Amino acid sequence: MRKDERDKENTEPGKPAPLDPVRLMDAADAIMAALDEYKIDTRGGTIAPIELLGAPNQPKVLCDYTRWEIEQASAS
Repeated sequence: MRKDERDKENTEPGKPAPLDPVRLMDAADAIMAALDEYKIDTRGGTIAPIELLGAPNQPKVLCDYTRWEIEQASAS
């Protein structure tokens, strides 16, 4: 069975296919780097990773990820 066929079987209508595990781990690593950068910039502050997206001080490491990917990596 092809990957695109498996993805179609593993999703409900209107829901995106599950993230590739490697992409999910990369997004989780990006979140950790972004939170470290945020803590340095704010002298120890904390924030939900999703709230960094689109912020004026959004870490560059998050630029390669979609909102959905960051949400999924944050939930894992």
